[in-house]
Amino acid sequence: MESNRLIRMYLCELADRALRFHLHLDAVEREFYKSSPGLAGETAPRDKPLFIDSFRQCVLSVLEIVAHLARRSEQKEPKLTEADFASIFDVARHAFVCINRLHEHGLVHF
Repeated sequence: MESNRLIRMYLCELADRALRFHLHLDAVEREFYKSSPGLAGETAPRDKPLFIDSFRQCVLSVLEIVAHLARRSEQKEPKLTEADFASIFDVARHAFVCINRLHEHGLVHF
């Protein structure tokens, strides 16, 4: 498979995971931290934990990295070397690890 195409597919999957995680953060925030009591006896909404915004910032950073890597992989001149492609994959792989770590270990705090 052509390296450029493989990178695009990998980056699309990374962007998809980051966007789904961002949507998950929004859903958690709406469900648990932004509801207002409507009926007698309901409690006031809980204060939003600071790490929700921190997680959101991490996800936005990953999306910025994806955009940068996509632009870098599409450049025509100078032509990307195999080392350049390996570097792009290494950065993208690390971003996958970060998103997975936030998802698996961070969401337990909600």
